[in-house]
Amino acid sequence: MAVFRIRRADEIAQSITDRVVSRAPDLTDVEPGSNLSQIIGAVARQGEQWHISTAQLLELFSIFRARGADLDARAADYLPAGIRRGEGSRALGSLRWTRVTATPSAVVIPAGTLVARPGSDPAVVYVTTAPGEIPAGGTQSVRTDGPPGDIPARARDVGAKGNADIETVTLDLGPIPGADAVSNPTPFTGGADVEGDDAFRARIVERVASLARCTPPSIEARVKEADYNGQRALLAKVVQSPWKVAFATVYVDDGAGTAESFTTTGGVEILTAAGGATGGESRFYTQEWPLRQDAWTLTLTPFATGVPGVLVEGTDYEVTPSQGLFVLSPTLYPTGLAAGDVLTIAPYEYYTGLLALCQRLIDGDVSDPVNFPVWRAAGVELRVRPPRLRWLTIECTVAVVDGYDRDAVRDRVRRAIANYIAGLDIGADVILAELIERAMAVAGMFDVRFLAPLGNTAVADDEIARIRSTNLTVN
Repeated sequence: MAVFRIRRADEIAQSITDRVVSRAPDLTDVEPGSNLSQIIGAVARQGEQWHISTAQLLELFSIFRARGADLDARAADYLPAGIRRGEGSRALGSLRWTRVTATPSAVVIPAGTLVARPGSDPAVVYVTTAPGEIPAGGTQSVRTDGPPGDIPARARDVGAKGNADIETVTLDLGPIPGADAVSNPTPFTGGADVEGDDAFRARIVERVASLARCTPPSIEARVKEADYNGQRALLAKVVQSPWKVAFATVYVDDGAGTAESFTTTGGVEILTAAGGATGGESRFYTQEWPLRQDAWTLTLTPFATGVPGVLVEGTDYEVTPSQGLFVLSPTLYPTGLAAGDVLTIAPYEYYTGLLALCQRLIDGDVSDPVNFPVWRAAGVELRVRPPRLRWLTIECTVAVVDGYDRDAVRDRVRRAIANYIAGLDIGADVILAELIERAMAVAGMFDVRFLAPLGNTAVADDEIARIRSTNLTVN
C-alpha cells in the first residue's frame, strides 16, 4: 500500500534540476548561486512546505493521531449520531457516622451533609446523596431511603482528585450533633478529569466496533455513555437468560456499588381509564417505569360483579418490567376487558437516576429519538438492574522488613487490597494471587499469609465483589 512520504527541499531541487537538464541539454547554468538554481531552490522549498502541510492534514484526519479539538471533530465524522468527550465525573463512595455510646434517640443525617478529606489542599469535599441516621440504640449509621447499607456520597466537584482510599474522609464539616466520628468504609472511586485523548480514542474505537446495536458489546458500550448528574455507568455486563427466550439483563454499576436509586409510588394506581375500561383493552402501562421489584399486585374488578380479584402473573398476565407493560393472557381474556372493568396495581417501586437513564438509552425515547434512538432489537427485552453486592471478608498477616514502620506498612497494604477489590468488574472473581501481588508490591513488605480467603473467590455473573474497611484485617 502506498504511504505518503515528506520530500525534503534538496530532494525536490535535485529532481527539478534533473528534469530541466534532461529536457534542455544545452542549459548548463545550474551551479549553486546561479539565477536558475536560486529559482529552483525557491520552488523546492515551497514544495517541501506543501508536503509538510499535506502530512499535517493527514494527521488531522486520522482517528489514531488527531488530538484535542481535532479528535472531537473526527468523532463527529465517525459517528454523526453522537459520541462526545467525557466531561469528567465525580468520585462515588459511602460514608458511615458512628458514636461511642448508644442512646435512646436517633441521630438524623440529612442528604446533602458535607464532609471532607483532611490534608487535601485545596480541600476535597464530599456530599451525601441520600438521608441516613444512627438508629435509636445503635452506634453506626444506616441509609434510610433506598437499599440498606452505608450512606452513599459523592465528591462535590468533578475530577480524579475526589478519589480517596478507605478511612481517609474523616472531617465532618457539619458536624452532625450526636455523632462522634465519620469515615468512608469503602474507597471513593470513579472520579475522573475531562476525558483524555487516549481514553476518548479507545471509546470511539469500541463504539465503532459495536455498531451492530443488538450485540452485548454494543449494549454495554451504550449504557457506559450514561452520565446522571456526574454519576456515570462505569461498569456494564449483559447476561442472557438461559430460561427465557429473547431476554437479557444488563447489570450496571457506578464503580462504588451505589448505582441503585428507586422510589415507591404513593398509592393504588388505576391502569384502566378512571371510569373503567372502554372495552377490548389488553395492554396496560404503569405511570412510572422501569419497575424494580419482581412481584406485583394487580387487582381486576369486573363491572358485571363488582367483586375484586387478584390476578396471577404467568397465568392471567405477563409483564415487561423495563417498560412498565402488563399484557393480559390472550387465552383467558381473548377480547380483553369488558366495558367498565377496572384494573389497578398496588404501590410499586421504580428505578430513578442512573439506572433509569440506562434503560432509556437502551429502549429509546419516542419524544427524543435523536438523543435516544432505540438500541435493542425488536422483540427483545433488556432489563437494566444493579448487580448484587458480594461483600467480602479478608484477613492476612504480614511480615515487614526491618527498618520500616510496621503500622504504616500495614495501613498501605489495607489500602492496596481495598483498591484492588474496588477496581473489580461485574462478575470478576477475586484471585488470591492478585491479593498477594498487591500486598507484596507495598514498600517494606517481606511476606504475607492470607487467612481469608484461602483460595480464589468465585463471583457470579450478576454480582460484584466489594469490601468494607471493617471486614478488612491486616495483622
